[in-house]
Amino acid sequence: MDNYTIDKEQENKILKQQKNDEEENDDVYKTYIIPQFKLMVQRTVKFEKRFFQEIGKKQISMYPLMEAAKSHLYCYYQKFLVDRIDKMSDPYIEEFLNGFKK
Repeated sequence: MDNYTIDKEQENKILKQQKNDEEENDDVYKTYIIPQFKLMVQRTVKFEKRFFQEIGKKQISMYPLMEAAKSHLYCYYQKFLVDRIDKMSDPYIEEFLNGFKK
C-alpha cells in the first residue's frame, strides 16, 4: 500500500466523522437556529401588521428599513433553511413567505 491509498478502516473513520458532524449540525439547527428564525419571523409579521394598523403609511421613512429586514430574513431562509422548515407548520412562516411570492 502506498502513501496515497486510504485503507478501508481510515475511509470508514472519515465517513463516520462526517456523519457525526452532519448530525451535530442538524442538532444545532433544530435547537437554536430554526426556533430563533421562527421567532424573528413571528415578530416581524406582528410588527408589520401593527405598523400598518396603527400608523399606516404616515411614517413612510420606516417602511424601507422593514422591507430590508424582511429581505434579509427571506434570503437566509432561501440559502440555509428552505429544506429544514416546513412552511405549512407555522402560520407566521407561511404568511411571511407568501409575501415574497409574485
